[in-house]
Amino acid sequence: IGADTSTFKPTQASATRTLTVPMAGRKDGDKIVIRATAGDASLNFRTDSIIVTIADTTAPKMTLTSKAIANNPNMKGGDSLDVQVTASDSSGVQKVGYRVYRIGGPDSTTVVFGDSVAGTAGSTVAQGSFKRLLATSMNIGTYRVLGFATDNSGRVTNPGPTLQFTIVDAEKPTITFVSPAPGATLNIGDQLFVRVNLHDNVGLK
Repeated sequence: IGADTSTFKPTQASATRTLTVPMAGRKDGDKIVIRATAGDASLNFRTDSIIVTIADTTAPKMTLTSKAIANNPNMKGGDSLDVQVTASDSSGVQKVGYRVYRIGGPDSTTVVFGDSVAGTAGSTVAQGSFKRLLATSMNIGTYRVLGFATDNSGRVTNPGPTLQFTIVDAEKPTITFVSPAPGATLNIGDQLFVRVNLHDNVGLK
């Protein structure tokens, strides 16, 4: 993957050579053999070598944005949520995406939904742009959007970037008159009994 040859005129007692070796495409665990050969004016030659191992210790760098959350983090079921993710890594990006969790409650470790995209072979950058309608069945509360990226060495961005949005209650209570019936006629002196059914998706106050 690299070579350097030089002849010294006049001869020298010592010399230092520098060679830049391209590392593109190298993977975690790859081994590189570096071999050097030197010869003197008397045609005496010596060859020696060392082995170095490539280690990928750096997780991908990534960004996470959402125009909808930036405009208004208070959302409701049926609203559109957009998420943009970008990740970069010298070894290449295997996958980049996001996951949504509800903050608090028994389901705080459960992924509510998420999306991801695979990286492109030979590229050190991966991007994804996602959009979905929030389900009307989502519980009222605050949610965390957590970005994640995995490089070709298996390193994962941790912690990943986060955003937050809140599902608010935008549904009004319902009122149903049971008695008397709408349009009913009462005689003077009759007793009036009123019965009303009230309902709310979150709870009446």
